Amino acid sequence: MKYALLLFCGVLVSAHAEVYRWVDKSGTVIYSDQPHPNAELIDIDTVQSYSPVAIPEQSLSTGEEVQEEKEAPNYQVKIVSPENDVSIRDNAGTVTINVDVSPELDIERADLLTVKFDGQTLGEPQSNASFTLTNIERGTHTAQVSIVDKLSKTLQSSQVVTFHLQRHSTAQ
Repeated sequence: MKYALLLFCGVLVSAHAEVYRWVDKSGTVIYSDQPHPNAELIDIDTVQSYSPVAIPEQSLSTGEEVQEEKEAPNYQVKIVSPENDVSIRDNAGTVTINVDVSPELDIERADLLTVKFDGQTLGEPQSNASFTLTNIERGTHTAQVSIVDKLSKTLQSSQVVTFHLQRHSTAQ
């Protein structure tokens, strides 16, 4: 109990500490709680405190306003050519995939089309509803077109179309 009383008295003494001000030989003003020859006692009436202003909470750390995302349209996407299970004869191995999208792609939302050929996504998303694939090997292949948003999230996909590419043999 004695130690608690001594500690409390020590805190009170330090709370009302005196502040001294003096100028050294180089002209620097120095403040201290220790007395110094030629120091003047500074009278401090009240202890200064600061209460911060309340800052409204923001949803983004950058301070940008949040724009409400438009809801994605109910897209329908269909590969119109090549038709399913069709044979294509092209010695250069070129196949053009044409797509019908309804309603039209929403440019403001940055919705785009991607094509999967044999299960692999080809190229960058695009707004054009026609894809030209070149130098395709002979054989059976699949194609599917998807509509993606600006984050590459798939919004809608077409049915998978299977086609058969026939090319002349280089052995003959």
